Amino acid sequence: MEIANPLKKGQRRRKRQEAGFTLMELLVAVTLSLIAMAAIYSAYVTQQRAYQTTQDMTAIQQNLRAGMYFLEKDLRMAGYDPLDSGSFGFTNMAAQSFKYTWDADEDGFLDPATEYVIYKFESPEPTLERDRGDGSFNDIASEISNITFYYYDSSGVTAVTTGSIRTVLVYMTAERGGHERTLKSKIWCRNSGL
Repeated sequence: MEIANPLKKGQRRRKRQEAGFTLMELLVAVTLSLIAMAAIYSAYVTQQRAYQTTQDMTAIQQNLRAGMYFLEKDLRMAGYDPLDSGSFGFTNMAAQSFKYTWDADEDGFLDPATEYVIYKFESPEPTLERDRGDGSFNDIASEISNITFYYYDSSGVTAVTTGSIRTVLVYMTAERGGHERTLKSKIWCRNSGL
């Protein structure tokens, strides 16, 4: 009868405990880690896209609002003539540009070098530009993909002549990062035809 050596039993138990992970356990751990990393990466990419979309839409809205703010402010002054001289008003109306004169110094006389406002949009450059009496154009709104002006007389019918313009309907479209938005405003030229 052989007596079991207690030392050998303890050594066997220790060897099993120190043996480490099996290949199957390592494969399961690596697979679970890869799945977790893929999920985290997917969430990161989704968040980045959402952030970029938000940035694009915010920039579009700001550009449209800035452009429309200046257009409304200036169009309301079209034909400003406090002395009722009859020398001021629209001089050019086109689908993507307009020009008008106004009595900036309130003397009743037109100074052709300074008392005019021009807005224009030219397709190759995605900007709305304004010249307000100094001959150089300033960018008012960028990333504008299209703008269209419609001119109406006092009865709401399409204006035939520059002298009959009382309201201007503006459609302005901005585009960035594949996103597009259009802003529309009907502006009453409160100083025209008074």
